[in-house]
Formats: sequence, C-alpha cells, structure tokens
Amino acid sequence: MNNTTWTGYRTGYVSMPSGAPRILVMNLATNHGKHQAFDYEIGGGEAQHLHAVMQKVPGSIVRIERCGEWKSGYYFAVETINEGE
Repeated sequence: MNNTTWTGYRTGYVSMPSGAPRILVMNLATNHGKHQAFDYEIGGGEAQHLHAVMQKVPGSIVRIERCGEWKSGYYFAVETINEGE
C-alpha cells in the first residue's frame, strides 16, 4: 500500500558566479536545497519555480499546491508517494 506525505518547499532566484540564473528549491523540513538551472523555454515567474520543484523533489509527485510567495520566489506544498510502505 502506498501512503503520501506532504512537504513544504521554498523556491528563490539565486545568482551563480558564472552569471547563469538558477532556482534554489529548499526543503523546509530538512533545510537542504538543490539548484535547478533556469529553463529559458519556460520563461520566468511562477511557472519557472514550479518547473524547478518538479525537477528537484525526489520521489513520485502526486500534486503541488502553491501556498504563498516571498520577495524572491514562492512557497509550495508537495505531496509525494511513500513507495513500498
């Protein structure tokens, strides 16, 4: 049987030494983050941040809900499947 878990994430634009823009996807429970390269085909704004979450959150995503925003990005609640439980 598969159960699901909700986890909070915060995204934000970050500058890299190379000058290439990235999105930092930060797990709010563990305070660990991962960088996702900016995808110019998507454009900017919320769609870019949502794309970063979909790329960097581990496991099978059931759904993503935007919970708010801050000066550099957004807050998302992500439901994932706990496979094998």
